[in-house]
Amino acid sequence: MPVETERVTLRLPVQDLQDLDMLIQAGAFMNRSDAIRAAIKDFVSRRAPEVKQSLDARKTLMESVSQHQQLKELAEQLKQQQEIIQKLMQK
Repeated sequence: MPVETERVTLRLPVQDLQDLDMLIQAGAFMNRSDAIRAAIKDFVSRRAPEVKQSLDARKTLMESVSQHQQLKELAEQLKQQQEIIQKLMQK
């Protein structure tokens, strides 16, 4: 089953294209598209772990902020209940 693709236009420095063409002539890739696809896959696979780590850290931070907010709300409720008890005990 063929993979769905989309055309992307980009500009590259002439030297980079010449280097790419040398790799193609050496048989490392069939054409520029294959070489660029391979480079993108390599880039994404190398960056994915650090992006995941960053997202995990952000999630942990957000959970901590949420827990902190819940603790503040519970502390406020406890304070209000203590004030009610003190008023009742003064009667």
